[in-house]
Amino acid sequence: MQGVWPTKQFDEQCSRDVRDLLLSRYGPDQSLVAKDGRFAYVAQGKAIVPKTTQPQEALTMARERGAHLWLTRPQWLGKAFVVPPDVHEVARPCAGVFILYEIDRTKTQ
Repeated sequence: MQGVWPTKQFDEQCSRDVRDLLLSRYGPDQSLVAKDGRFAYVAQGKAIVPKTTQPQEALTMARERGAHLWLTRPQWLGKAFVVPPDVHEVARPCAGVFILYEIDRTKTQ
């Protein structure tokens, strides 16, 4: 990871926090929608990386690719964003810097 760009201690700890959370709750080989694909990589999963931080793009990609995990930052959601009924918050890793959502794959919007 450090070869891509220099990391800070918080970034490394946060990456471990997300890795531990994903592996303990869901196991390896999970598809994770996140702006930074390294989170999925360190958790032995598949990265689905949206081009923007817009929540609708992330959710669309998750649904199209069958993912049920989405990691985002609270400030990226914006005040107008309404969490869809098939999406629910499951954790706030990294001292609340991120929100991990599960997307129910059995429901459609």
